[in-house]
Amino acid sequence: MKFGNLVLAGLVTGSIYAVFAVCVSVWYRVCNILNLAVGDFAMVGALGVDNLVRVRNWPLPAAIATTLAVVAVFTAGARPPAGPGPGRCARTCPRGSAGRWTSRPTAS
Repeated sequence: MKFGNLVLAGLVTGSIYAVFAVCVSVWYRVCNILNLAVGDFAMVGALGVDNLVRVRNWPLPAAIATTLAVVAVFTAGARPPAGPGPGRCARTCPRGSAGRWTSRPTAS
């Protein structure tokens, strides 16, 4: 019984590490920035669930659902800034040519 619990705990911990590794690698591939704050966001969620379960005596499924709902509300409220997309410069590219970068200048 103890060995089974150890194996299960190891699989759960390894799965969490794997999810964090995938998040960091995808973020790096997309943005070319090494963002190690993934663990911080996970810790905030874990502390929120822990607070609701231990301090406020909520049932665990309700605490998880509430934490996910709060995250969804804040995510839905976050809007990207207006203007050109990432990697595009509105000041140096001619009007209407954002996103059509070429290695040689084009005739206008």
